Amino acid sequence: MVRKVKRLRPCGALPVTVDEAVERLMRWLSDEQLDTIARRRRSYNGSEPDIVSTRMLGLAIRNEFGLWNDESPLRDATGKKHPDNASAVIMRALWRRLKKERKV
Repeated sequence: MVRKVKRLRPCGALPVTVDEAVERLMRWLSDEQLDTIARRRRSYNGSEPDIVSTRMLGLAIRNEFGLWNDESPLRDATGKKHPDNASAVIMRALWRRLKKERKV
């Protein structure tokens, strides 16, 4: 799956909304990586995409978007208190957008 993720904020401010985070991911992940994410199916319970189990992407999102910071506006925007859960919200939003926009 997604093994290497470029630095998500080589310069500039951190995203403060989920949409901004998704937009940043859309720019920095390769087309191949985005297609792989878009092809993921819902998990066994059908409630969320299997993408949430992708550890490297989740780790990159948590670290690069500053979700470990207790005062992170992006983490607040996800409605989640824990950085892991906040990154899962962002990954789900990315997956939903890719499902709408890409025919894979």
